[in-house]
Amino acid sequence: IGAGVSGLVSARHLIDAGLRPTIYDSAKAVGGAWTPADPEDQSAAVKMWSGLRTNLSKLTCRFSDWPWSEDASIFPSVAEMNEYI
Repeated sequence: IGAGVSGLVSARHLIDAGLRPTIYDSAKAVGGAWTPADPEDQSAAVKMWSGLRTNLSKLTCRFSDWPWSEDASIFPSVAEMNEYI
């Protein structure tokens, strides 16, 4: 399973079902498309530009059991998404 948002949610459900999933990802950190570029890792793609924000509010773009912090932007930035994930 990859370490993007969908992979993390899938892993969570597998764990809840009593399984032990293995998470693989080409990046060194979790986040999938929201993983920031690593200047030391030439294989890491620059997936998001620094000024990008989600097109969904933090009220709808969230894990059901992990709320956003009160001070997060209504439409989170790349940095906020990466911190949240």
